[in-house]
Amino acid sequence: MSVIGTRPEVIKTAILHKLLLENQNFELTICATGQHKTIFEETLSLFELSPDIELRYVNSNLPLMQRVTEITADLDTRIRELMPDFCIIQGDTLSGYSAAQAAFMNKIPLVHIEAGLRSHDMQDPYPEEMYRHFIDSVSDVLLAPTYLSKQNLIKEQINSEKIFVTGNTSIDALKYALEKIDKPGFDPGFDLDRKINQVRALGKTPGLITIHRRANWGEKLQLTLLELDQIAQSQNLYLFYCMHPNPEIHMWVKRTKLSHIDIYPPLPYFDFIWMLKNTDLVFSDSGGIQEECAYLNKPVVVLRSNTERPEGISHGGAVLWQKFDVEQMAKYISAAGSAPKDIYGDGSASAQIVKILENKFLSIGS
Repeated sequence: MSVIGTRPEVIKTAILHKLLLENQNFELTICATGQHKTIFEETLSLFELSPDIELRYVNSNLPLMQRVTEITADLDTRIRELMPDFCIIQGDTLSGYSAAQAAFMNKIPLVHIEAGLRSHDMQDPYPEEMYRHFIDSVSDVLLAPTYLSKQNLIKEQINSEKIFVTGNTSIDALKYALEKIDKPGFDPGFDLDRKINQVRALGKTPGLITIHRRANWGEKLQLTLLELDQIAQSQNLYLFYCMHPNPEIHMWVKRTKLSHIDIYPPLPYFDFIWMLKNTDLVFSDSGGIQEECAYLNKPVVVLRSNTERPEGISHGGAVLWQKFDVEQMAKYISAAGSAPKDIYGDGSASAQIVKILENKFLSIGS
């Protein structure tokens, strides 16, 4: 059984799901929690996947604890009905946290993709850092994307025999997407190809913005966008902001007057990767985008005070918002271009995970 609920979870499990469905040794059940709805379903269809189980939708405007309680209760019911041999979760989402509780309470072995990421600050990102600690503490197979992630787990007294370094599955999905968008005739939609060309024809540098973390909501989101708008004006940039569907984010964006930032709804995944490939600079609070930017040699300004992916900072392709020097723009672009692209993986993580699951669970049943 694999539990997913958000678009990033779809993306980071898609290639693994496809491999497991092709593998006669496994009978995969994909359970969708409904944490994201429309963009979740759109992204699944891009990978030619569909859920086997769909939980009832839980209103995203409900208090966080109420959402956790309702999703966990629904997952508990489904897990008790199925009693799977193991449960797969990915990352640090509400869906993953809820599934970890339900699986643990039913003594179902837990497999955590993207284990060991740590910002070392429980309040940033909130509540994701707490989710990470809890999920890893109850997991039976911990799939760490990097050796630094593995060391984080070992420092927390987690048995090293349960930890496997695989690289991040986001790179598997990225390589799949690049194959799609590099085919002749691919159209990214929203007339983006023409708009990017127009920006370059005007001598401006195109850049991309994404902001979704709870810690950046409210007035902080408005202030960040206004500052980015000023940076765009002073540095001859033109920025494309792909807005998260959360209603709270929409409300604050509507209140913010911007002159050098175009606002778009969430782009389909392949269109978004096209944008990522065809812009020169990225501003984002996303963890997955830090990984994708590294592989594409794109500089990313991390719109947070810390990151659980310090490898990009160390290699110079990423810089934290507080340390970003707008006058050093060319330096960041150059550093990202020369950094190693495989610091978060080489695109083989999902295939490695299938072998790990075969060794762990098929040997038990034999």
